[in-house]
Amino acid sequence: MKRVPMPDDVLGKLAQLQNEVFQRVREGSLSEERVFRLHNRLLGNLLVQMKSNIFGWTDALKETGHVNKRISPEFTAEDLPWFLRNDKRSPEINLRQQAEYTTTQAWLEILDNSKAKFAHPLKVLAIGYDKNTKAELREGLIFTIWKSPRTDQLWNLVLNDCDMSVHRNHSPDDIGWPACSRAAAVSK
Repeated sequence: MKRVPMPDDVLGKLAQLQNEVFQRVREGSLSEERVFRLHNRLLGNLLVQMKSNIFGWTDALKETGHVNKRISPEFTAEDLPWFLRNDKRSPEINLRQQAEYTTTQAWLEILDNSKAKFAHPLKVLAIGYDKNTKAELREGLIFTIWKSPRTDQLWNLVLNDCDMSVHRNHSPDDIGWPACSRAAAVSK
């Protein structure tokens, strides 16, 4: 990620605001739950609630409620990562964004260097049906990328407030992601 020089007065204002938040939490005039919730939202951290009745790809697709679903005819549920297929824990997904157009290969390197990985597609679909995170789809496109255990090919899932698509990523340098898009990541 390219670092942008920040004027000292801007950093000073930020530090002053953070100090005020700290003082208000300490004195009890601001709840720590609210501060954590707002900081997590500011940082793009979402605690996604997966429904217990979701048992696979078909169930997750029904729950999202997306009107426009474009799924490559080559895709099957067997292309989903196998090691997380039945994991129902509520994940904390971090939505990462770059200030510039970024290729799939660059995203893979960015996440690997930050000790993160792309979120499982079923967990990203949950963003679309969890009432607490669904509004994030109006903020712009969210995507995840994974390697199929069946074919070893890269796939991507893209969500926004009205569209959902799944397509094969022919080459890591084939597809680029605009600056407004957000990668769904989880800690390794």
